[in-house]
Amino acid sequence: MKTSVVIATYNGSRFIQEQLDSIINQTVLPDEIVISDDGSTDSTVKLVQSYIQQHIDLKIHFRLVLNDLDNHGVLGNFQNAFDHSNGEYVFFCDQDDVWLPNKMERLTDILDSCDEKVVIHDAQVLKEDEDGSFHLIDRHLMSNYPFDSNGLYKIKGSAEVWLAFYTCAIQGMCICAKRDYLLSISPFSKGLGHDYWILFCAAADDTLLAIKDDMAYYRIHSNNTAGLSELKKERSLIEKTKSFDKRGKESILKQYLWYMDTSAYLRDRKILDDRVRQLITFFTDKRISAISKDKVNAISDLVEAYREGAYDIDGFIIFLHDIVFVLMYSQKWRKRYVESFQKQLRLSSKDG
Repeated sequence: MKTSVVIATYNGSRFIQEQLDSIINQTVLPDEIVISDDGSTDSTVKLVQSYIQQHIDLKIHFRLVLNDLDNHGVLGNFQNAFDHSNGEYVFFCDQDDVWLPNKMERLTDILDSCDEKVVIHDAQVLKEDEDGSFHLIDRHLMSNYPFDSNGLYKIKGSAEVWLAFYTCAIQGMCICAKRDYLLSISPFSKGLGHDYWILFCAAADDTLLAIKDDMAYYRIHSNNTAGLSELKKERSLIEKTKSFDKRGKESILKQYLWYMDTSAYLRDRKILDDRVRQLITFFTDKRISAISKDKVNAISDLVEAYREGAYDIDGFIIFLHDIVFVLMYSQKWRKRYVESFQKQLRLSSKDG
């Protein structure tokens, strides 16, 4: 089995059929399509089951699996889809985008002819209108990449590239990778998205190639779980406030996990530099210590860390999240929160 498409679905009934249509209309069909559903409460699962029955004559092995483990969310859902796939080349696919007809043929040809294990492509943005329709805009996900005259960009592995990945505007739906490489870096880090982990590892291993070709349309709408926030529909102040608080609390755990995982990967490859070590120490130790203190000392420590550049890579918004987190919650609650996720990590480590 040469090619697998892995799709993570959750309440995607509005778009999933158009996405599947764009896959089965490829110039070269995939050998299998693995769809992992994360407990959709709409008609997604029924639509997928019906779609599979309607296309049973295609020479494609469809597989619908339910993500019924404890590893829910986008990352866990993609991990589940990948774990059930078999292809030599794996295409990651969102539930709400549209592939151009030659995507699979183009990317498999590239991986067949190069030494790299992971290839990413550009995509043009589809933006939602007020009436729910979509139109193409003059925006591409990799518009800032320094492509050469052949439309290629070999992303070199180094600490600098790793740090730059925090501003890497690419989505998982643009990734195709060789299975043997994905197995070598699996399971994916639970700190950030699966796409961040694959791109980080591939950059560190000098095995990542970007191509300028638009191989898909990337859809921006009000329900995106990730993407270009400046193009999403405007939300109410209440929605923004709730989202800000939720993301602030989540970032403490996610950044902790991310720096633990990435530092271990870089350490194995002996490419840790002093700047990286400082960041790792901050996000896995000093930040946790700071937000556990009383409000005055916590804010003092965080401001000092900001002045020293601890937030330079992750951005001012993370610093602002931490300040708001300290101001909104009592020291006792913050300590309990930190202790709860550290306990979960210890239990998870013992189970592993």
